[in-house]
Amino acid sequence: MCMYSCKDGMLNDYHLMHYGSFAFKGAGLVIIEASAVVPEGRISPADSGIWSDAHIEPIARVVNLVKSQGGAIGIQIAHAGRKASMSPPFKGDYVESEANGGWPNAVVGPSEIPFADHYPKPHAMTVQEIKQTVQAFADAAVRADKAGIDVLEIHAAHGYLLHNFYSGNSNRRTDEYGGSFENRIRFLLEVVQAVRQVWPVQKPLWVRISAADYTNPEPMGSDPDGWSIDQSIELAKALKQLGVDLVDCSSGGNVKGVKYPSQPLYQVPFAEAIRREAGLATAAVGLITEGEEAEAIIKEGKADMVLVAREFLRNSAFALCAAQSLNIDIQWPKQYSWAGFTSEIFFMCSQSNSTLFEILNNTQTSPVRWISQFLQDPSKISDLLSQADRNLTLFIPSDDVYQAILNNDNNQTSPESSNNSSQTPGSDVPSNDGSSSGDVPSSSISTVKILADKTNYTDYFTNPYIQDFNLSDVIYYHIVNQSINIEDWFNNSSDTDGDSLNNSSTTGNNTSDDNIVYNATILTTLVSNNTLDELGIGVPLVLQKIKNNDTSVDNSTFSSDESDTDESNKFNYTIGGSITYANINFTNVVQASNGYIYIIDKVLVPPVSLNETIEALVHGTNITTPFSNLTDSYNVTQFEQLLMTLNSTNSTAFDLYTNMTNATYFVPIDTAFENLTQLNNQSIDDLLASHIVQGLYYTSNITNATIIQTLAGTNITFAKNDTGYIVNNTNIVQPNILLDLGVLHLIDGVLNYTTNSANTTSTVDGIDNPFDSGILV
Repeated sequence: MCMYSCKDGMLNDYHLMHYGSFAFKGAGLVIIEASAVVPEGRISPADSGIWSDAHIEPIARVVNLVKSQGGAIGIQIAHAGRKASMSPPFKGDYVESEANGGWPNAVVGPSEIPFADHYPKPHAMTVQEIKQTVQAFADAAVRADKAGIDVLEIHAAHGYLLHNFYSGNSNRRTDEYGGSFENRIRFLLEVVQAVRQVWPVQKPLWVRISAADYTNPEPMGSDPDGWSIDQSIELAKALKQLGVDLVDCSSGGNVKGVKYPSQPLYQVPFAEAIRREAGLATAAVGLITEGEEAEAIIKEGKADMVLVAREFLRNSAFALCAAQSLNIDIQWPKQYSWAGFTSEIFFMCSQSNSTLFEILNNTQTSPVRWISQFLQDPSKISDLLSQADRNLTLFIPSDDVYQAILNNDNNQTSPESSNNSSQTPGSDVPSNDGSSSGDVPSSSISTVKILADKTNYTDYFTNPYIQDFNLSDVIYYHIVNQSINIEDWFNNSSDTDGDSLNNSSTTGNNTSDDNIVYNATILTTLVSNNTLDELGIGVPLVLQKIKNNDTSVDNSTFSSDESDTDESNKFNYTIGGSITYANINFTNVVQASNGYIYIIDKVLVPPVSLNETIEALVHGTNITTPFSNLTDSYNVTQFEQLLMTLNSTNSTAFDLYTNMTNATYFVPIDTAFENLTQLNNQSIDDLLASHIVQGLYYTSNITNATIIQTLAGTNITFAKNDTGYIVNNTNIVQPNILLDLGVLHLIDGVLNYTTNSANTTSTVDGIDNPFDSGILV
């Protein structure tokens, strides 16, 4: 898997550690991530490369280390196609500009069809460019051989260039490289033929493909005009004729918005079908997390090899642990023998052998007993929490929060609450074994909708729009598809899944824990805007660590335990981001066999639209800034009035600005407008466009000053300083307010903007229609 940790495509010491750890702990074959055959073939500027002879030596360093530990090593050679020049996924999902090392104007594909609206529009490759790329793959194969690589894999999956060509969903060409099945696979076959001619015959040559695009809802169904398993079988037959030794059978990645299966082993049927029908060796991939699963795949003849990625990121000793689970007497590295490893010790990932569901449903020990009633009906949720092989983190509002909501509403329960629970108001809540807990509130969480229009919503919810979501979505929004020990997470330089962590603002050059002002990272939940996605590609949450500079703040309830450390006097941890945040209680962290439970002091509500968020900011109270730890009410009525005026004068521009996908908004607070004169209709449009950029720019993206182009065509610089984050010369006073389609940052100044009659400026004179308030700008 891509690590996005290279400069100029060069592997470095990080990669020595990363790949070497797998070889040291028993992996039979280590495969180096997708390495671009040309510079513009990278997914991001931080990708690995193999386009020049200068890359041979850094690759050879990794090769030699892996082989010194008794392992074999492979490499993927690739071209990202229409997915090129994008940010690393853990930074967001935006186009990398030329100023930031990107090449948005040099992205190529079979046709001028972008992967998504916010991706670069690719240039349709000429035949000459196709031939040059074929040669680039062959040259990369020669370099891989010189570096000592044992196995070469051509990456032709996941919506990258070669996949773009063979799928009719992305290839609309009418020449010899488009149209018919034979024409669409021509580019890939030419690459394979050229590579096979230069790659030593005794060394295996593999091809990774996406066996289906999932445009047919039935994964094994046919999609003759797009890409499906029947075409993959025919492709595999052609690859076999050219000397390919194995097909690595993945799927998807080429069509935005399709529904992916989420059950374990969901891609194994592709490997089985291709192996059976094409008579070619296959590798099975996809949500294979247990040694028993891998063993069964091989024993049952469904594939010839099992390839595992994410599970190795979670546990670099996965191969050794899998062997132990199969009762194989495996030798651990002698340097680690002091630990006295047994499979039981290693696999016990928590202080409890119970699953999350069992802990929550135990009426005696559950940290939040009221939620057990909801686990009886939504079977998907209870099944999910019961899966022992899951790695989940739950952020659950305390019983006190739930009781406070009911008390605030004088215990009035909405009639529809019975739809979510078989219990009536005031009755006991049944446990999993039929017993009851008499003092647990039994009314459904749907009662919180009654409070949604009250101005004190921040006492209970992270935004007031909970009535917009059903019960399942609200609960799923509290679940993250990772097992997170929060304090370890922020104390380490990388998280347990190998992704780069967030970035912190520090004082001076001292990055010690004492000087961290603000640290944030983006987590993805199990709820999406349209469908539940158990792969975790869902609506985000912001996890924050905030230095507590206000010693008068009482953190006794929701903070670290003072008996363990004095962290409670230094930092607060919060979760949320949809207008405001919930505090995390570190006095009662629960570990289960399949994850963590954290108790919080608010109900997490999924983010909503820009217009709804602005309205909530205008009418809400107690919006907290992480940089001061003080409670401030940032007034954005002037910005709201700008939007309203634009809607009345130019509804097309209003709809464009407020309904963008993957957009970042920099919203000035009211005090920012004090030095501006009144605006006319045109300058309102210009000003708003100068505060909107395409792409998701969270503060966790920002390691260095980042230059971004606004919708108005002006450039702004997003950076961090000693006390927080800045955009141009304005301060971000509230970062990372999540939207359903983007993110919003409150700033204390107005960014430069350009009008039709003036150069770039921060003040515009002249007025056609004064605002009703008489004071705007």
